[in-house]
Amino acid sequence: METAEDSPFTPQAIGQLIDNLKAQDLDARLASLRSLAPIAKALGEQRTREELVPYLTDSIDDEDEAMAELALRLSDLVDLVGGNEYVFQLLPAFEELASSEEAIVRNRAADGLNKVAHKLDSRQLYETYIPLVDRLTSAHWFSLRTTACYLYPVLYTVVTDDDFKQNVIQAYEQLCRDTTPMVRRAAASNLKGMLKCCSAKVASERLKPLFVMFMEDEQDSVRLLGAGLLPELARSLPASQHSTVIAQHVDVSVNDASWRVRYMLADVIVELQQALASELSDMKLLPAFVQLLQDSEPEVRTCAATKVHDFALGLGSTDRVESIVTRILPCVEALVADDSEHCRASIASVIMGLSSIVGKDNTIEHLLPMFLKLLKDEHSKVRLNVISKLEEVNQVIGLDHLTQALLPAIEELAQNDDWRTRLAIIEYIPVVSRQLGVQFFNDHLLEFAIKQWLRDSVYAVRTAAIDNIHSLVTEFGVQWAEEVIFPALDLMSKEMHFVHRLTTLFALASLSDTVGPSTIKKCILPIVTPLQADSIPNIRMNVAKTLTAVLKTSPDATGDLGNMMRAVLDKLVDDSDCDVRDFAAEALALLDSEA
Repeated sequence: METAEDSPFTPQAIGQLIDNLKAQDLDARLASLRSLAPIAKALGEQRTREELVPYLTDSIDDEDEAMAELALRLSDLVDLVGGNEYVFQLLPAFEELASSEEAIVRNRAADGLNKVAHKLDSRQLYETYIPLVDRLTSAHWFSLRTTACYLYPVLYTVVTDDDFKQNVIQAYEQLCRDTTPMVRRAAASNLKGMLKCCSAKVASERLKPLFVMFMEDEQDSVRLLGAGLLPELARSLPASQHSTVIAQHVDVSVNDASWRVRYMLADVIVELQQALASELSDMKLLPAFVQLLQDSEPEVRTCAATKVHDFALGLGSTDRVESIVTRILPCVEALVADDSEHCRASIASVIMGLSSIVGKDNTIEHLLPMFLKLLKDEHSKVRLNVISKLEEVNQVIGLDHLTQALLPAIEELAQNDDWRTRLAIIEYIPVVSRQLGVQFFNDHLLEFAIKQWLRDSVYAVRTAAIDNIHSLVTEFGVQWAEEVIFPALDLMSKEMHFVHRLTTLFALASLSDTVGPSTIKKCILPIVTPLQADSIPNIRMNVAKTLTAVLKTSPDATGDLGNMMRAVLDKLVDDSDCDVRDFAAEALALLDSEA
């Protein structure tokens, strides 16, 4: 057990922290609240429960930020008050916090109360905790009843008496029928937790009617939570009820007047598909999914579009390909030409994955025209999403069919005004080059990789370009680097702009671990050596850092190679700039250690 003697805080510091719990300065109060656990450890268990906890309860006020911090940190004291037999003493503070007007304070208080509930024995549960839950449940203010909703799943779990469990369900039903929509929303959001901890019989007899009630609520904010419960309800109910209860409410949700309810169904439809038998899923969910893909609201279509691949993969294996080709692909084709760029971007992120499901012939006949259209889309994110998934279609039909449309798309993205778009396309160049080969890269992409991205005005783009070249050298080999990359870097090292010369050194340092000593001697050092006399100290310093990188990746740098590097470093170690001298000395020490 940690005592006051073990604490890093002095008694004076502890006293100051406790005083600051009621300080006018908010920052001082927050700092003390963040130190509650160290304070409790310093005070010891007895003083924590007899002095600190009552002090904290009395210090609760209307300062929202302080209350939110206290609600978060108070849970840290659960294990610091002397064991489970004393945990109940935290309940008054949590109850006070649970009555706050701020949702974040109430939610954190509810989390703390749930944590306490697991620690209480049966007597404490019935004498202290359950009366607290009852007070919150029957409170006049709706915010307290809202907090109570979050306590019932855990309460149902920790109560062992079956008869009392029925009382818990009954009290929860009261909250589900509350006249205030905010309370019903909270009850609906916690029905999932209730379903998880209840038996199939209780779920069917007591909780299913509550779900139906939520689905018929006049507030769409409640109905959408009901739609989100469909997967958990399907897992909780016996399979015999799926074709009636689940299928019926799928139809209700997909035709709901509120687009938010339909959006929620689109969001959970794959999870629901996994909870149902494949035959029922194909019969009931497939028509609903097609309807969602054709929804009048772009937000719903966008959400449904992101689920196309996973939903298609979950269809029954017997007629899967036929169902996709005849039912889903016509909707996908419409989404490819959708007026909303968000819809097109969403379908572009998943459409390539359909290739492996429908096979080569269907990909060429049905999907290939869509790929080509998306590659010519006017919005860069759409094109980028297609290019990011090229490997998936390459495994089925190769990229030869896409090459003609692929190159213009890459060219536009490579020169996009948004540097984040340029950065994103660089990350996919190694994948494209691996599929299309070295000759394609040399003919069409080399100029972007060397002449544009390495010279980009944004540092992050230049760094990504260096990583890109590193990956390409690993893929295409050292000989290709000697013939293509190093000559280009040699020219770049002689340019007037000092950033270009600096980037050259960064690239050479990165490439040093992909080539052998002979290439370092033949290609890297001849580029680095002239830069030792550069007029910019930062360039000279990075010459030393580049040689350090070379030594770390080629520790056997002896003979002529070692002599060449030593000649450069001997000059830099006497440089007029102190930083250059320091890095040169570090490199020389490394070289001497390898000698």
